[in-house]
Amino acid sequence: DKHNLLFIEAHETSHYILDHKKTSIQNEAEADYGGISLCKSHNLNESYKIGLDVFERRNNISFKDFHKTNGERLHKYLKVHM
Repeated sequence: DKHNLLFIEAHETSHYILDHKKTSIQNEAEADYGGISLCKSHNLNESYKIGLDVFERRNNISFKDFHKTNGERLHKYLKVHM
């Protein structure tokens, strides 16, 4: 549905914003994190919830724990688009 597509678009946009050149486990987690952050900042609440719901299953770490270790660094790049 459109909410899934919006999350996917935000995820892919995050790859671009974060200047990812290759696929890696870390880059995919970062793009998921970015997608969630972008959806939240643009009030795409259903898409934001979808991202949160799949984050831990896709990345083997909770969103909260990933945020603790990576959030500050990633927000430096993402904040311009939020």
